[in-house]
Amino acid sequence: MTTAEWALLVAIVAHGAAIMAALLKLVAWGTTKVAVIEGRIGTLERAVDNDITGRRVVAQIVNDVAVIKSEIAEVRQALRHAEHQSDKQS
Repeated sequence: MTTAEWALLVAIVAHGAAIMAALLKLVAWGTTKVAVIEGRIGTLERAVDNDITGRRVVAQIVNDVAVIKSEIAEVRQALRHAEHQSDKQS
């Protein structure tokens, strides 16, 4: 092989190595971006889950408050009835 052929071979190998390095950098960049995006999606999923859970808790609390209000109304009515009965007996 002549010097020119060796130089061409070295240039081709160097070019191939540069292409491989560039591809590795591209894959590393892509992997990093995918990991960042998955992290953001996970954060959003947790936020949505927390929001849904919060809404469920609020809905349960609203139901519980409605039950408590109705029980308080019943107790008030029973107290009024008891007061009315004690006034009649006096």
